[in-house]
Amino acid sequence: MGLGILLKRNEDIQLKMEPEILNEQMVKTEENGQNIYRGKSLPLDDHNTTRYGSDTYTLYEIFENGRKKGGDYLGYRKNGEGPYIFYTYEDIAQKMTHIGSGFINLFGFKPPIPEEQGKDGVEPLVGIMMKNCPEWLMILWGNVCYSFATVPVYETFCKKSARYILNTTELSVLNTKLEFLKQITETITCTGEEDLKNKKLDENEPLTLKTKHLKYIVLCDDDLPYKENTYDIDYEKIPETGKLKNVRHYFKTLLNIGIEIISLKKVEEAGKNNPIPHVPPVPETLYMICFTSGTTGNPKGALLTHKNFTTNSCSATNDLIPPFFEITNKDCHISYLPLSHTLEQIVCFVVTYLGCRIGFYSGNVMKIVDDIAILQPSIFITVPRLLTRVYAAIKSAVEKGSSLSRNLFDFAYNKKLNLLKSGYCHNQTIWDKLVFSKIQKKFGGNLRVIIVGSAPLDEEIITFLRVTLGCFVLEGYGATETCAVATLSLWGDYLYPYGSHVGVPLSCNEMKIDPVSESEYIPNSKTDCEYGEICFRGRTIMKGYYKNQEETKKSIDNDGWFHTGDIGRILPDRTVQIIGRKKFIFKLAQGEYVSPEHIENIYCMSTLVEQCCIVGHTYASCLVGIIVPDFDELRKKLKRKSMDSVNDLVSTEEKQSSRLSFSISSNSLNISELTNKEICEIEKVKDIILEDIIAIGKEQNLKGFEQVKNITLISDPFTNENGLLTPSDKNCRPAIKKLYEDVYNKLFQQLGQNTKGNLL
Repeated sequence: MGLGILLKRNEDIQLKMEPEILNEQMVKTEENGQNIYRGKSLPLDDHNTTRYGSDTYTLYEIFENGRKKGGDYLGYRKNGEGPYIFYTYEDIAQKMTHIGSGFINLFGFKPPIPEEQGKDGVEPLVGIMMKNCPEWLMILWGNVCYSFATVPVYETFCKKSARYILNTTELSVLNTKLEFLKQITETITCTGEEDLKNKKLDENEPLTLKTKHLKYIVLCDDDLPYKENTYDIDYEKIPETGKLKNVRHYFKTLLNIGIEIISLKKVEEAGKNNPIPHVPPVPETLYMICFTSGTTGNPKGALLTHKNFTTNSCSATNDLIPPFFEITNKDCHISYLPLSHTLEQIVCFVVTYLGCRIGFYSGNVMKIVDDIAILQPSIFITVPRLLTRVYAAIKSAVEKGSSLSRNLFDFAYNKKLNLLKSGYCHNQTIWDKLVFSKIQKKFGGNLRVIIVGSAPLDEEIITFLRVTLGCFVLEGYGATETCAVATLSLWGDYLYPYGSHVGVPLSCNEMKIDPVSESEYIPNSKTDCEYGEICFRGRTIMKGYYKNQEETKKSIDNDGWFHTGDIGRILPDRTVQIIGRKKFIFKLAQGEYVSPEHIENIYCMSTLVEQCCIVGHTYASCLVGIIVPDFDELRKKLKRKSMDSVNDLVSTEEKQSSRLSFSISSNSLNISELTNKEICEIEKVKDIILEDIIAIGKEQNLKGFEQVKNITLISDPFTNENGLLTPSDKNCRPAIKKLYEDVYNKLFQQLGQNTKGNLL
């Protein structure tokens, strides 16, 4: 049975990747004195031929390829409860025709004529502002049928950015749901808190539109009340519960300022009554204007064509799927990362191309575990933050177990780790049956592949998940401008002799590392590895930024290379490692360069840390940080270590001072009785967390100058809503530094550091 195989030999379960491929994963050539890197997979031919289809030139053919395979397609849970209900591929084929035809019949949209296809500015623009749901993709596919271009408006964008997108694109139609009517009303009338800034709104003054072109809002809720025998919305009957508080007021306000509100059902009815022949796109047809986060100014709209997305989708399919994988309609992807992002769209297109299913989460990330248990997905695309929390939760559960259960877990883990080192990753061992099945069932029990994007994930966590879940865990890297996926780790690369990495370029791309000046970045360790700014060239690179030639010229050079703004290096096995954003890497007073994002990712491996933001200072020789604790884990850990008595945690000096906002009137006061904010005030709690993250930093080989020397704890998390997270859930560093400037400066002053300069 060797290495604990339950039923089959390893070689009967999966193939093993050849060592010569893993030892040197990219091909290197030279151009104009610079090294050019490509993956070893052959680029697709002019027909985008893969082993799953051919003659795939646009997203229109992507859908048709999946439709030929047939079966269930888009699934949802009614009101977030019960089993998943699926639309079939044929159902969606009908709906996309009806929706696209309805846009033409109701709103006067004119598809581009054949001679105009691919020319700038000829495609009608259709806006979408809602969370992931079947209607999102129905509308998108309706746009594809008639060569309309889609403009996602992130629901997490600040109102200024959303207003900028609406005005710049001159959108006339916005598809949304009831829960966003308040946000839309405040955005287009400048009446939200963000715009008023504590000014009182004069209720007698009539509201005016601050967006010149928006005329129609299409409501996509599936349970709207309608007037008798029509699909006209009876807004006075809309229930005002939960997120829909005062929704009738905002509905009426929009009507009063001249916005026509129509149901998606009415759009479909108009299209069904008068279906229009499809006007399929060509490769150069604009598919989407996808706006970036805009953390340091107005968002930039990346112009992405059908060629960009189709090439990326087919290449990812070809490069990603192992030859021994059998793909069927039973395979399912859970869609929860925002469809406004290119990454989630690429995954949905790959899944569609293969004729698989997509199940949408119920809209609440905190309840995604319930959705996963019901859907039992085989494909899971996620971000490091969630997997870091999963890792911490499993480790914590193991730590709390008995000595016997801990020893059994460690023994089983080492057996599976040896299997991984021998070149196999699966869940068909006796150790999966006896030890890891409970963990695997938390993810539905059918997981075959996890793909991680958005930010680097530590190799220890990736290895841990490969062992315990018994599935492929792949890291990808890219940007909106590269159509999401630019690099991807190989399915057979399970070990990290040189640290974590994001694999190699897709077969449709080539990559180079552009040297950066000495003043911007110098490697901290002596190495022969190639360092610099990561650049890509290929068929997936955007045409440019919408109405912004200046930024386009800054990003895409004369030779067609897109400059990502990310610093990376080529490792000895010719894989790519991300170091951090070029603009965020800074130099300490003594001359050492640091990447705060790298440090933050490591500190978030602590079970006690939910979020953190690390900064430097112009004249400071060290780093400090703000930590948002994981309060549940913190309380549990203190209880396990019999340190949950507040009387024991608080020092005599603190008791005598007036610094604490709470009083210790009893020796029996427990940490569980304190609020999160009160816990953050206790010095010993801060010391416990600081000690923990420093220990983890040492384990992960952080150098002394990369470790923080002082921290403070806060109870308010960084969120999209408070502007401290970008739409892609990364720290919005400018906003965090601005909000907590005084806090950071105080941390530096406590260390005797000069604070005359600026936070870095």
